[in-house]
Amino acid sequence: MRDQRWYIRYNIEGMANLKSKGADPSGINSDLIDISYRGFGAWANKKIGVGQEISFELMTKLWDEPVVGKGEVKYVQEVKREQGSVFRLGVEFKEIDKKTLQSIINYLVQNICAEAKKKAT
Repeated sequence: MRDQRWYIRYNIEGMANLKSKGADPSGINSDLIDISYRGFGAWANKKIGVGQEISFELMTKLWDEPVVGKGEVKYVQEVKREQGSVFRLGVEFKEIDKKTLQSIINYLVQNICAEAKKKAT
């Protein structure tokens, strides 16, 4: 099966607060998994349906302020665990500050290159 990803995904640690219309107004806290130019992946304790439009705040140690924007849930996979189910979400960006996103990805790439250089020496 052909991989349908358009952009490289970069692993990232952090949190994502997701809010969808008609859902819990406090939002759904989730753990960031990865980020790309097109969107991000997260683990959530609550399911959000495919096609659902959301607003989000992405938070990580890499930057001081949350990155806010809007997106659409494109992928949901339920994973059953002893403590209950968690959901692997794929969110496509619809509105996000492109300069901030570019800065984040540049930072991640620089760190990847620095780590590879360390291992090579």
